[in-house]
Amino acid sequence: MYFDFVKSAELSDVGKKRKRNEDSVLRVESHGVFCVADGMGGADAGDIASSATVREIGEGLKRHTDNESVASSAAKCRIVCESLCTANEWIKERSSQRGRGMSGSTVAVLVLDAITPDMGVCIHAGDSRVYRFRKNQLEQITRDHSIAEAAGFKDRSKVPKTFRGVVTRAIGIETELHVEETPVDVAADDLFLLCSDGLSSMLSDRKIRKILRSRGRMPLDELAAKLVEQANRKGGEDNISVVLVDVGNLEVGDANDIRGNGLDQSEEQDGTMTTQTAQTPVTQAVDG
Repeated sequence: MYFDFVKSAELSDVGKKRKRNEDSVLRVESHGVFCVADGMGGADAGDIASSATVREIGEGLKRHTDNESVASSAAKCRIVCESLCTANEWIKERSSQRGRGMSGSTVAVLVLDAITPDMGVCIHAGDSRVYRFRKNQLEQITRDHSIAEAAGFKDRSKVPKTFRGVVTRAIGIETELHVEETPVDVAADDLFLLCSDGLSSMLSDRKIRKILRSRGRMPLDELAAKLVEQANRKGGEDNISVVLVDVGNLEVGDANDIRGNGLDQSEEQDGTMTTQTAQTPVTQAVDG
């Protein structure tokens, strides 16, 4: 394992109001890549789009690690972006062939670096988020690609219902894919939270911070369960997915061992959980 200083946990839940879970998550802990994807488009569309998104990332890592180093975040970001482009084309083509309207998926990816472990990158499109919890303070690293964000709404409850959940970027809705890459500094004892909007729309940042302050008093998987439980208690209006990434002492393995080692099938299966998020309308992807 190249990221012995990292521990992670995941949980995805259908919520209280939806019949299907269209979220998917990916954890490739050994390579420092983590992802949440929130599908859009309803039955036989959203869940397919989100699972295709995380599948392409996992398969992209596997293809490249057979013959090249993926130690640096720059190398892995190229792989992730190439994989998202492949997913974008596949989802859009599938929607066109089936003639059932638009489907797509938001995505939020955290990429850690085995060579320079104090630097990482977030790659995202849509309103799935990456947060960093450091010294009992919570910071949203990604910015939402949404109508609410563009209009300046900080409180989602004040957004007109017609525009709630409307995103301006997603995987699979446009021929040309637009994702945002955000550098992020990483320090010992940081805790990263990746989540679909089923969590962030139900819980305020203040409430999320309060829950994460319990990190030293419960295992990581229980902390993930606590976040999901509280979102459901607040109404659970959408599917809820969380990935927690706990950074230790920033110690890395032997860099010589990183080159040429790929993900075997069992790692890929164990690192990916595909579940099903509610129908969410999207607008045309914009660059901004």
